[in-house]
Amino acid sequence: MNKILIFLFLSFSIVTFAQTQEPKVKPEQPKPAQLEKFYKSTDVFLKKVVYQGRVDYSLVSKNKTELNRIISRLKTFPAKELSTTGIKKMFWLNVYNLSVIHFINKYKIKESVQEIPGFYDTLFVNVGGNPYSLNAIEQIAFKLDLDTKLYFCFVQGAMSSPYLADSSYRHYEYDDMIYPHIDRIINNTEFIDMDEPKGKYKISEYFYMLKPAIDTQNVPVLFWVNAFRRAEINSDFEETVVPFNWKLNSTKKPK
Repeated sequence: MNKILIFLFLSFSIVTFAQTQEPKVKPEQPKPAQLEKFYKSTDVFLKKVVYQGRVDYSLVSKNKTELNRIISRLKTFPAKELSTTGIKKMFWLNVYNLSVIHFINKYKIKESVQEIPGFYDTLFVNVGGNPYSLNAIEQIAFKLDLDTKLYFCFVQGAMSSPYLADSSYRHYEYDDMIYPHIDRIINNTEFIDMDEPKGKYKISEYFYMLKPAIDTQNVPVLFWVNAFRRAEINSDFEETVVPFNWKLNSTKKPK
């Protein structure tokens, strides 16, 4: 199917995935000093605990003082003073991913975030003097800008979640980070596994969980997934939906 027609058909949902070929230009607006400090401290921490998109929670525990310091500083972070939608969006995305790790460590979760009922609604992080749940943070980001690419960045702490970047998302590097990230997910057998000779494929339930949020045209999941597949999946192939794996997105980072 012609890719141009695909993008036109999904104009309000998938078009936000389309990578612009225009050169990236960093905004001229100065970044708040506290924001840059937040970026850098987040970078240092994530580099220590993230390996191949997963988290070594034993290293999180060893570096919990560093993580707690980052989370504690958010209490006085002037989030309302951030100047642009792009800056605000990336700030809240980073807060979400750090908070998930923080809660998993704080509450000593061993197997799955489902060990705590209401994990995304009943645990709160203090930002600028106000408490925010994980779901509230996600809603703030999407109210700022219905950027469907963001769904591939919010990491819920589960094995079927998207991969976690080992650095913070910055507003001026977002496009350079997100498109390879999406490609890695959609073309990875961990999420979509096609057996072309047998005419069948397996797809993670994760994509069906995304569908109500990013698909305003009510088209098949395979239709918009194929827009970003290197090797398209034939619509006649037999589909098996693999249930979302809520097991903790843990790994062991090599020494």
